[in-house]
Amino acid sequence: MNRLKYCLLLLVGCVCFTSVHADSVFQKDQLLVDALKAKNIRLIVMRQAESLSNAQHIIDSKNDIKQFLTFQGIEQAADTAKNLFLERVSAIYTSPLFASLETSNIIAGALLILPFQIHSDPLLTMQNFGVDEGATFTHYQSLFPSSTAMYEGQVSGGESGTSVFNRTHQFLEKMLKLHESLTVLIITHAFNYCHIKMCLTGDFGQLPAESEFIIYDFNAP
Repeated sequence: MNRLKYCLLLLVGCVCFTSVHADSVFQKDQLLVDALKAKNIRLIVMRQAESLSNAQHIIDSKNDIKQFLTFQGIEQAADTAKNLFLERVSAIYTSPLFASLETSNIIAGALLILPFQIHSDPLLTMQNFGVDEGATFTHYQSLFPSSTAMYEGQVSGGESGTSVFNRTHQFLEKMLKLHESLTVLIITHAFNYCHIKMCLTGDFGQLPAESEFIIYDFNAP
C-alpha cells in the first residue's frame, strides 16, 4: 500500500499525518449497491444537527457537554423531520454521541417512530482527531493539502481515514442483512457522511451542513 507522509511543524512541535492512496480502499462498492437495489432498501444519510462544538467551530469527538444540541440544532432537527415526513422512514440508525441521539429522538418523535426502531451503533461514531481534538476545523483542514487527503488522512494519535471508511462499510453491510423493502435513516457526522457517499458513489462529495441529508434510492427511475 502506497503512503504519502506529510509533516507540519506547529508551535507545539511536529505533528505527522499519513494519507492513504485512494486506489487502496476508498472506492465505490458496486456489490453493496447492487444488494441495496435487490433488497429495495432506500437510505437517507443525514449529518446530525448543530452541537455546541459545531457552533464553536471546533472538532471534538468526546461525548461530553459540547456534544449537546444548541437551540439552533434543535430547530434544525425539527425542520428536517418535517422534510422527511413523507419519506416513510421505518428504522433509524444513529451515532452514539449525544447530538446524534438528540437529533434522532426529535426526528423519531415527529415521524412516529417507536423506540425499538431506533438503533445506536458505535460504527457510526465520530472520527477521533488525536492531538487535534479541540482544535478549530479551519486549523485541522489546513494540515492537509486537499479535502481528499483530509478524509483519507490521519493526525498523530488520531483515527485513520481508512478506519472510518472500513467501519462505515462494515455498518452498511450489517444493516443490509437486517432489512428489506424499507427506508432507513442514518444519522451520523460530517466525515462519516462523506465516507458513506464514497462507498455508494465513488465520490466523497462536499462536507454537508448540519442537518443536511441525502437520499440514496437505487431503484428510482
